[in-house]
Amino acid sequence: MTIKHIRMLVFDVDGTLVDDEQNLSQDTSSVIAQLQRKGMLVSFATGKILPSVANLVEILQIKIPVILANGALLQYSNGDFVHQKYIDPMMVKDLLACCNQYDADLALFTPEHIFVIEENFNTDHIKCEFKERITVISAWEEIEEYFEQICKAIYINRTNRDEIHRIRDYLSVEIGCNGSISTGSPDSIEVMPANVSKKHGLEILCEHVGVSPAEVMAFGDQINDIDMIEYAGLGVAVGNGIEEIKNKADFVIGTNNDAGPAVFLKSYFQDKLIEKPT
Repeated sequence: MTIKHIRMLVFDVDGTLVDDEQNLSQDTSSVIAQLQRKGMLVSFATGKILPSVANLVEILQIKIPVILANGALLQYSNGDFVHQKYIDPMMVKDLLACCNQYDADLALFTPEHIFVIEENFNTDHIKCEFKERITVISAWEEIEEYFEQICKAIYINRTNRDEIHRIRDYLSVEIGCNGSISTGSPDSIEVMPANVSKKHGLEILCEHVGVSPAEVMAFGDQINDIDMIEYAGLGVAVGNGIEEIKNKADFVIGTNNDAGPAVFLKSYFQDKLIEKPT
């Protein structure tokens, strides 16, 4: 195994860093803490917003900004922004109109809120599976004051993936270069501002902390992680990841449910993790 000089670790969260129950293993937090004591920088690159990962940020004592909403936001743990980009309010209205044409539930994300029209099987994808707090409203008109703060929109249909494909085809034409389209699961389509991705977020983070891309090790499992792990000096796919990301990764490791990142980090950095006698 060729050891590169790595100064920063960047983790996707869902399906990568945490298990399917959204738990962070003790092994994972322990090895990350050891590496941080050796000077390693650690961050996230996630589709979530800061309130949804604040507990993990605190547990892992992350000191640098985290990449949020798939790269639309970069924030410190105290909420201070390094970068923020929002969907054009006119495009938000176009996204709402799409709901009238296709069978899917929509969630709109701001840096602090996730708005939905109702709680149901689809929105449980956010609330129950990913443990994020949602705010239920009765009509989108109620939150027009937030339309300038929408950093991400997600369409969800957990029973008909063909409908998700149709929505993706529609949005690819309708929003064109005015937005970015990706996905963090087969049951959803995510829309961000134009030229937003985890890779772009990582570019901004690298410049901010003074680390070159070659000095980054990035971990992921889904389509929205592919460009990030290709950009990083070392790209790592967890064993439960999709085949597309495994084909692009430098390493394919154990699954998220088996603390794959922790096991890999212990092996890769075994010399760094050996405590020298004082």
